[in-house]
Amino acid sequence: MKRMKKAELQAENLKLEDELRKMRKIEQQKTELQSENLKLEEELQKIQKLEQPIEQIRQLEIPENVPALCHTLDDLIYLLKANSWHAVYEAKEADTLANRYADAILAKYEQALFILETRFPTAPALPRYRQQLKTFRKNKFFGKYKKHILTALAFIGLAAVALIASFLEKK
Repeated sequence: MKRMKKAELQAENLKLEDELRKMRKIEQQKTELQSENLKLEEELQKIQKLEQPIEQIRQLEIPENVPALCHTLDDLIYLLKANSWHAVYEAKEADTLANRYADAILAKYEQALFILETRFPTAPALPRYRQQLKTFRKNKFFGKYKKHILTALAFIGLAAVALIASFLEKK
């Protein structure tokens, strides 16, 4: 009878230990989920912080007179210089949103420049703004694709070095 009770107690003890392991595992998963949830909330806050300025740029009214239009273009130039494009690594949402912000500013700049060109084609500042647009378009391309360009140049350089080395070996 003592053996049966001892065996029953051991079986009960094993069940309790198994339950305890399961509970610890559940607690660990709960902690991991809470940590992941916190990271997602932080990422959402970053996204919301960047979405608001994008919407403000979209809603920006373009003025109808030359001095105010030039002032708006100058403000947009400042914003584009302060918020340029970034190469997106590992599809980070913050980088893509920063690029969307710069894209929104550039689109508004193009819109304002188009209005200046069509309504005031003799404006003295027009060539400067056109040149600035070309510069921003180059910055956009190189800012977004810098990693790919550097990688391609590195492979081309390595291929050229290998080709020269094999040519020199033959001589």
